[in-house]
Amino acid sequence: ADRVEVTEHGVRLRAEPGWLWRTLEREVTVEPADDDGSELHVRVVWDTDSGAYEDMLGGRIGFLVGQALTECLAAFRTVLPEAARNPA
Repeated sequence: ADRVEVTEHGVRLRAEPGWLWRTLEREVTVEPADDDGSELHVRVVWDTDSGAYEDMLGGRIGFLVGQALTECLAAFRTVLPEAARNPA
């Protein structure tokens, strides 16, 4: 299960600790760019607390994180129109 938080510049999803990770967080933010456009930043952080096995587990976690990132971007797309109507 994810906890979803709408932030000042985007959206953050945090997964409840489970058997594959101790920490899994995805965050998407948009900030103004120098050319009057926008910059999209995507941040994914996870920790399996598995020490030397982290690299081995990384492939499966990478797949799951990819799926979760897709969900995060979808959530971001839902708040983008509102953010465009109400700029800070």
